[in-house]
Amino acid sequence: MVNLQLYSTDPVLNMAMGVFFVLFAFLFFLLAVWIRSLFIRKATGKPPVLPGLSILIPAHNEQHIIASCLDAIAAADYPSDRMEILVIDDGSSDSTREIVRHFISKHPALDAHLLRSTRGKSGR
Repeated sequence: MVNLQLYSTDPVLNMAMGVFFVLFAFLFFLLAVWIRSLFIRKATGKPPVLPGLSILIPAHNEQHIIASCLDAIAAADYPSDRMEILVIDDGSSDSTREIVRHFISKHPALDAHLLRSTRGKSGR
């Protein structure tokens, strides 16, 4: 009777065999992906459909940075019809609300809204 041993008692050899099998599996995966890409082509010519994106901006007395934050979002390379911006004002005592309202009127193509909330902790 043949006694077939599938593992070694040498830990270095066991580690080398483990690394070999992991590397072999990874290379086999890459080969399978490459072969699949040869046979399956997306020839629709349409741009990919991007998911809807909701950006929530909590704000409390943020008059110094809210305009640059909103301008950076407006300049993002993302379709404006797939994006909504919700600015949640938590009882600001500065001109944060006015700045956001001005931004909304300046960018009518964006789906931007100003929400007022007074449920959180009061600002310090």
